[in-house]
Amino acid sequence: MERLAWSEMTDADFEQIRRETKQQDEKEPRVRKVTYDARAKQLDLTMVNSASITVPIQLLHGFEKATPEQIAAAKVVANGTEIHWEELDVQATVLAIIHRVFNITSAVETARKAGSVRSEAKSRAAHANGTKGGRPKKSQLATA
Repeated sequence: MERLAWSEMTDADFEQIRRETKQQDEKEPRVRKVTYDARAKQLDLTMVNSASITVPIQLLHGFEKATPEQIAAAKVVANGTEIHWEELDVQATVLAIIHRVFNITSAVETARKAGSVRSEAKSRAAHANGTKGGRPKKSQLATA
């Protein structure tokens, strides 16, 4: 078995890691603390930027049969980008929770849906392209 070489980290290495982490903190939603309010049946997420998000637990999957104690055992992992419930074997990224709560779809999903819409204008454009011979065959593209 091959051993990995050990290398000392320099102050410059640590400074680079600090800068990268700060940039990620500014770009990605990260949780500092998660608590569960059993009476209100909601998770309270405190973000690293001091903002907070309250999430009704029924909006999330995997908690249908969970006890309040099991839900309250949430742990922040992966540098604040994920929340894990070990006993329930449930893990969720903070980004996925935010997307679920606010019903946010990705740009790719939005474009896919828009591209699948049929309209009179798209039909006319497709017909016009067809009169020009349609799309070139793959073999023609390779030689062009």
